[in-house]
Amino acid sequence: TFLLGNYSKTLGAAMRVGFIAGPANILNEIAMLKLLSGLSTSSLNERVIHEIIHGGHYRSYIERLRQRINWARTKMLERLGDLGYVLAQPPAAGLFLWLDMSRDAEPLARQLNLHNIPATPGSLFYPDQRVSTYLRLSVSSYDHPHLWDALAAWQQG
Repeated sequence: TFLLGNYSKTLGAAMRVGFIAGPANILNEIAMLKLLSGLSTSSLNERVIHEIIHGGHYRSYIERLRQRINWARTKMLERLGDLGYVLAQPPAAGLFLWLDMSRDAEPLARQLNLHNIPATPGSLFYPDQRVSTYLRLSVSSYDHPHLWDALAAWQQG
């Protein structure tokens, strides 16, 4: 079993630093292959991430980030409920909410993206990109006024 991850959602997408955890004997081989094949991120970025994690502040930073995300998700769910949107299974954690928009969600996603609101139509999560009524919203956009105007207009048809 292996665990793969990265720090793009917590420390910055531009860092492009990830990690792998697993059996030591296999990880040694993977590390050697990485070095020999030139698959490398910036050593400066790797060192910065190392210092952040081992400097003692990462855990408290992640806890504050988790609290902010939880707060934003709660506020967003409340506001969605006020507009009449009901989630079949509201998430207990995470950055994203999935809404069933009752019709093809792609036009709404495009409209929201024009206003720098992260929204993804469900069609992008299917291999054949079939039409989907689902829309994935980031809770980070809960305070964007255009989001609520667009969702209210969508609800009215």
